[in-house]
Amino acid sequence: MRNLITSLIAGVLTFLFIACSEENSTVFPVEGSVENISSSLQEIETSSSSIFSSNTAISSSSWEPYSYGELIDERDGQIYKTIKIGEQTWMAENLNFAYSLPTSKKDSSNTNDKKTESKEIYGKLYRWSIAMDSAAVFSHDGKGCGKGVNCGSQPSKGVRGICPENWHIPNETDIKNIIDYSNESYDKLIWLEHYWFLTENEDNEFKTEMKLRYEDFWTSAQIDRENAKGLCFGNNKILTSNSSKGLAYPIRCVKDDEKKLVEHGELTDERDGQVYKTVKIGNQWWMAENLNYNDSISLCYNNDLGNCTKYGRLYSWEAAMDCKSFENTDECYKHHYNNSKLGKISRGICPMGWHIPSEEDFSNIMKLTNENVDAIISTYGWNNDKNGSDILGLEILPAGMYSSNENLWIEVGEFSYFWTTLQLTIGLSFESKDIIADEAFACSISSQDNVISLDERPKFDGYSIRCTKDE
Repeated sequence: MRNLITSLIAGVLTFLFIACSEENSTVFPVEGSVENISSSLQEIETSSSSIFSSNTAISSSSWEPYSYGELIDERDGQIYKTIKIGEQTWMAENLNFAYSLPTSKKDSSNTNDKKTESKEIYGKLYRWSIAMDSAAVFSHDGKGCGKGVNCGSQPSKGVRGICPENWHIPNETDIKNIIDYSNESYDKLIWLEHYWFLTENEDNEFKTEMKLRYEDFWTSAQIDRENAKGLCFGNNKILTSNSSKGLAYPIRCVKDDEKKLVEHGELTDERDGQVYKTVKIGNQWWMAENLNYNDSISLCYNNDLGNCTKYGRLYSWEAAMDCKSFENTDECYKHHYNNSKLGKISRGICPMGWHIPSEEDFSNIMKLTNENVDAIISTYGWNNDKNGSDILGLEILPAGMYSSNENLWIEVGEFSYFWTTLQLTIGLSFESKDIIADEAFACSISSQDNVISLDERPKFDGYSIRCTKDE
């Protein structure tokens, strides 16, 4: 009898979800470096505490191999069944939260109107911008993400969106995990589809009514400005589809991992009002965008203001260290050299409360990633499709550089360079004092050569800046 029921379910699902075809499927890269990076992160951190509550207890059930748990959305009191799939806990019902934008932020592209709602038993349908909480009502992770916008690397790593607190819109890793899990065996796929789509009645028997009528669910993984990935059930497979951000789909949220690699935030530079994304890696906060503060002597790549908007500004080492605020260049060099020797921070041109990274700061990132470029570069923008997975959320773009020796703009799309506070010394003078050279150390990053390195560079070259937060 059980085999017959299983076969019937498979047939129904195959028929109803045939629209989710293999032609629209997407192959996801294996992110094998995540566990290694997580392990390295624990070594770097001196202490840690979880900001997440413990997992909801899973209720007992006569059904196997899964059993339901429970989630209460504190925003409206709605209760959802949950289910543990592999090592992840998913909502076993579609989100039914009535999202409402703040009055000052309402616009025609973000309205969850009657066309995007369905019957209560199916949950509501949401456009991608609503799913991502582009208005930043609940978090800043998906701020500005919507149709016609390329909102960077963070969405693929995971955002809360409009999910309940401590839950998130499925990300690249979640998608890969559920696809890999379902592909382990046909039985796992059938049972998973059963728990995903069907409900149990009082007699714990299968219902033939589908819980919802749509094959796609939103994920946070964007494809380009107009499209994002949907998680698709159908044709005896779980795969992905390329979906227009303007469409409305259901949402199934995933419980946050208590061992979450990074935390995201926001920094406002009070000097000019610019807002930057930030990311906490271990115990250290970094800017997740290049500095774009106009100090009157910094440069835009190729003297194009659009490149400043895209990549941030390029600074000489003297500009980065704010040498113009000193009596002369020698005093600037000596001051920052002494700071470096004493282990003190140098604010340089960074916003208040932030400073230019030391060589050690970048060395920690290199140690954390085992010098794995893929883990820190953006998921777009690099030449020859050498984009990364950006596991740490630093979203490093190939901003290129200005070569002072050659008076050329070079390597945009290929390299990114960041100044550190460390200067090169070339020996001792007769007065037994260090002689400071016209070179300082920069972190250079290339996806083309898979390189992360710290090298001495001419102080007059133009490089990017990523500030780190003071402790």
